[in-house]
Amino acid sequence: MRSNHSDLEVRLCAARACFADERFAQALNHLQLIRQADVALAASLQIDLQRAMARWNRHTRDLNLPLVRRLDAAYDRLKRGG
Repeated sequence: MRSNHSDLEVRLCAARACFADERFAQALNHLQLIRQADVALAASLQIDLQRAMARWNRHTRDLNLPLVRRLDAAYDRLKRGG
């Protein structure tokens, strides 16, 4: 059984091959599927992160606040498509 990571690598190679062969619509389709997988993975990781953060004490939350803010901003940009 192949992992999701290897599927994405295959998609990326296919996108490059399509682009090189000037099949731009097909290349774009492969890239859009990669993007969707990235968003799904980010959503899953966000849930895992929220569960872990729920167990943090106040000191740990304070120490990691800048990092958490950056992660939240990156996730929001990803959801918006940017």
